Amino acid sequence: MPLGAIANITHGGKPIDVGKLFARRISFVWEMMFCRGIYDVEQEKQGEILRYFAGLYDSGLLQHRAKNVFDWHDLPKAQSLQDSGTAIGKIVLEVKF
Repeated sequence: MPLGAIANITHGGKPIDVGKLFARRISFVWEMMFCRGIYDVEQEKQGEILRYFAGLYDSGLLQHRAKNVFDWHDLPKAQSLQDSGTAIGKIVLEVKF
């Protein structure tokens, strides 16, 4: 689809050929959550972003779509799933206060 965007959150260590994206004006961006902290750039902005999204999540406007959600007491089960090599997506541990 033209005029789209691809965001990558991993670093595979291999070069990526993005030349085919040019004609369709597709943007390719890298995202790393703690970049601001690592490079000491606008660290207060990271807190603002996290507070904003925490508010959205707490209000129910933002919901996760993770399928592998475990209570933190079930850490051995979560670890077993990770070790199995069959997990798809993220494995989430919930801590309820």
